[in-house]
Order: sequence, then structure tokens, then C-alpha cells
Amino acid sequence: MNNTAFFKTPCGTVRATERDGTILELIFVDAGDSATNKNLSPVLGRLEKWLHDFFDGKNPCADFKLNPCGTEFQKSVWNACSKIPYGKTKTYGDIAREIASAPRAVGGALSKNPIVLIVPCHRIVGAAGLRGYCGLSDWGIGTKKFLLELESNL
Repeated sequence: MNNTAFFKTPCGTVRATERDGTILELIFVDAGDSATNKNLSPVLGRLEKWLHDFFDGKNPCADFKLNPCGTEFQKSVWNACSKIPYGKTKTYGDIAREIASAPRAVGGALSKNPIVLIVPCHRIVGAAGLRGYCGLSDWGIGTKKFLLELESNL
């Protein structure tokens, strides 16, 4: 059985889903989708603390078990993205070279990232500056800029 919780962040509401101690999803949702969290599972309780620490500008250890739903290619992009240290960035081209692909394909995979923040796709930038961010369609670049500034990257 999946456990789901909603958490408010400075960037908007996120919905987290876990099953058997593994995070399946952490995505931005419309605030109207949120509900009151009761009896959080141990993993979702740890995630709530991690989110507070992250948005307090700390570099919390994201030692969660993850099982994002995606293709093998998408998972290879997300895995490469997950290796970017807090406060650092890489370009779409950097990731493409690492996995022998193309920058546009990397961007496409990142747009499907189902575990934002923990799989830090906001740390991927274009060669000429900021590009889109999958977090929020209405405030995508603003969200990305906020997250990078939080990590003192801009």
C-alpha cells in the first residue's frame, strides 16, 4: 500500500508517495491538492525533516531509498543528476557527455523527473544560463533560480 503526504515548501506544495520504505514520488502539485497529514510513515516523517532542513539552507543527507518510475534512459539521466553535489551545477551537455546522449534528450528526461529536490534536476543549467524546470509550470524558472540561490549558486 502506498503512503502519501503533502508538504508546504517555499516553492509550493509537494506530494510525496512511498511504499515499503521507498520513495516513489516527490512532485510539486497545486496547493488545492493538499490534505492534512496524519500518522506519517517513518520514511515520510524523515522526508518532512529533510525538506525543512533543505529549505533552511542546510545540505541534508538524502539517504532515502528511491524507486522512480521511468525508462532506463530516464533513470540513467536521473542517476547522473543525483551525483551533482549540493551547491554545484552541470549543464545539459555535461550530463549528455557522461551518458553518451544529447542535451535535448537529457532535458526531456529531466522534465519527467518524479522525485524533485532529492533528484536535484534544478542543478542542471543550459550552456548559456538557466533553462526550464519541471517543478512548477507557472513558476518554473523562478523555482529553479530560487533553489540555486538557496544553494548559493547564483
